[in-house]
Amino acid sequence: MSIVRQLIQLSIVEALRDQTMAGDCVFDSRMERISGLAEEQAVPVIVVSVETADQSDQTPGGIGLLGRDTSLSVLIQTAVVTARKVKDDNGTVIRQGIGETDAALEGALNILDRQWRHVLHTPESEWAEVFRDLVLATHSVKDTRAADPDTKRKHAARFVQIDLDVLPDPLPGDELPEAIERGLALMAADPEYAELAADWRALLAKGRDWPEWRKLQSRLFATRKDMATIGLGPLDIDELVPFTHARLNVRGMQPMEFGSD
Repeated sequence: MSIVRQLIQLSIVEALRDQTMAGDCVFDSRMERISGLAEEQAVPVIVVSVETADQSDQTPGGIGLLGRDTSLSVLIQTAVVTARKVKDDNGTVIRQGIGETDAALEGALNILDRQWRHVLHTPESEWAEVFRDLVLATHSVKDTRAADPDTKRKHAARFVQIDLDVLPDPLPGDELPEAIERGLALMAADPEYAELAADWRALLAKGRDWPEWRKLQSRLFATRKDMATIGLGPLDIDELVPFTHARLNVRGMQPMEFGSD
């Protein structure tokens, strides 16, 4: 996973948490946790995931890992989940199911849909600011209603797919863009993500101590031979020649002589 992909998903989850009628029932693809969220009531739920990444296009001036820009397809699932108690020999088990559509559930779903979209526009949200800073362009937004595959009956659930052009992942040796720095700082300040943030910082720091020609080689996705050909890398020397004496002539200056002794 790229750091941009990581932050896109995480920034949406954290921006939405406790900011909609779903409360803290906002998850990053962990649908199995929904079973513990409610007992005998309708509970709104939001699940965020990055479904696909596409690096097939190249825009002028854009460059990322492997020399390509990145587009992501983000899926935001909203649902009103009805849960009820089921007793077994080991105690109480919570079983969940998606509520069938009626006027109340439909209304709740529409409000929830408006709420999460509103939150991502909110200037006061630091996580929403990170999300907006990572997104270069928004393309298609597609809404799909959930339906039972057997009965075809629609449920109070909606899938929204958003196709985004996002900031390229930094290349080895690059300084981190402000959006990524801010995202990592927010992760580090949260005990749940602090260790992950440290791992990402260590990974992204690799290459910072490279000489400039090597950083350029990485940016150009070039070989050592390519760099030597354009005169920007170390020369390939087949035979070592003992150094004894050299004379350096610079226009407008007195010649300088060097000896091995």
